[in-house]
Amino acid sequence: MNQKIKFMELTRVVQEFFADDLIQRSTTLYFNSTKDRNVRILDIGTGTGLLPFKFENETILNGTDFKLSIDGIDISEDYIQGANSKISNTSSNVSSLKFHIMDGQDLKYEDNSFDVVYSNMGIMLYKDILRGLKEIHRVMQQQGIALVNSWTEAFPLRIPLNAAYDTLDLERGPQGAMFSLKDPQHFETLCKEAGFSHIDIEQVTKEFECPLEVMMEIVKSSTQFSEMVKRKFGPQIDPILEKEWLSKIHARIETEYQPQNGQIQFVCTGNVVTLRK
Repeated sequence: MNQKIKFMELTRVVQEFFADDLIQRSTTLYFNSTKDRNVRILDIGTGTGLLPFKFENETILNGTDFKLSIDGIDISEDYIQGANSKISNTSSNVSSLKFHIMDGQDLKYEDNSFDVVYSNMGIMLYKDILRGLKEIHRVMQQQGIALVNSWTEAFPLRIPLNAAYDTLDLERGPQGAMFSLKDPQHFETLCKEAGFSHIDIEQVTKEFECPLEVMMEIVKSSTQFSEMVKRKFGPQIDPILEKEWLSKIHARIETEYQPQNGQIQFVCTGNVVTLRK
């Protein structure tokens, strides 16, 4: 399995919680009050389609007469191929579901194209976040709504990656894109600069549980960890050496988490933002 897709599948339980949170907010703030029955939805940074498929495979809007046209976009060709392979067209509410390779900082859509825009842990990874937010503002209908979120420092790999840095004896350096929107005030400032007049930010925290060995697989499949390995050992690494430092990382993570019956618990916090023009 492709490493990106493997990481996405392994972290699904966390990603799914925050996707469900965005959908629930949009149901309360938009679907329960709008008179429009034909709704266009855009999911930015869709990955393998986790959020769009919730409308197709789950009973989110069952019993209503909504007709949804959903576009999911991601810059990763691997993710979009994975998403396209899952399309089944099983929901009576979803009239169209399409996935496209596209950069969220340069959306190939006309102005005012979408009623609802989502981005589940995606925009924080942009090189130019303000540009990405301006694009959301541009393609969103005047009476539409956007729901986006980002990680704070309490994200799934905080402890494992710190353990990896220490075990590999690497300098952490400046914090990367994963934490670019950790500060709610900075997030709000960018949203204002992008043109949004209504900005509501809330922090959402959730405790998760998974086997320690699954967390180790998540670590090994993450982009951040792969970059660490290249910095320390270059493009090639001796298998014996790899086994040795993975064992050390495992021991450090076990000490930090104190697993019970092989299960560990970890807390994640996200900044969740509701945006209107």
